[in-house]
Amino acid sequence: MRILYEDKDIICVEKPIGVPVQPDPSKDKDLLTLAAEACGCKTLYLVHRLDRAVGGAVLFSKNARSAAKWSAAFAERRVEKIYYLVCVGTPEKSGEMRDFIRKESAASKAFITRGAHGGAKEGHLFYETLAAGEDAGTPCALVRVRLTTGRFHQIRVQFASRGMPLFGDGKYGSRKKRCKTALYAAALVGENITVKALPPLTEYPWNLFEKDVYEI
Repeated sequence: MRILYEDKDIICVEKPIGVPVQPDPSKDKDLLTLAAEACGCKTLYLVHRLDRAVGGAVLFSKNARSAAKWSAAFAERRVEKIYYLVCVGTPEKSGEMRDFIRKESAASKAFITRGAHGGAKEGHLFYETLAAGEDAGTPCALVRVRLTTGRFHQIRVQFASRGMPLFGDGKYGSRKKRCKTALYAAALVGENITVKALPPLTEYPWNLFEKDVYEI
């Protein structure tokens, strides 16, 4: 775990891929505990989350006042969340995706629906295709995503629903299984902070693209 930024109220760290953000039934060491140990805090407050399979920038608050401030900032989209992903296929050069997304808790999976029923909520993002490539004869792309909503598995299900599943994401139909889900929380920007964290560029599938295209 790497510290990206710290002051008297917050600590931002780079979450390793595969580490849970908070304690879960696996009892594996979690990021909340690791960050608290790193900054010498008895208590840290969780103000946003990443899936276990996703690495990248995470912000924790050190006190209740800061937690209220940052929870509101994330809820009101005053902090921009930027991700990198590698997907099968090649999206348009840039665009947006807007869908109704329903979380199925029993299956720990999200589904695209035709409207706001069954608890579905609108999910929206903007994307930019940074580079196109090929892996074992399969077209692929490196994509930068800017979330405007934060639904459960939103990026994963929106790309998969368009025939472009993320590498390593077997839950949403990927046949590229030599890696973890190729999604990385590359930056948090807003409220007078900017923190950045690049995916592991020497590892598959991130190494399918030249390093100089990874610009936030």
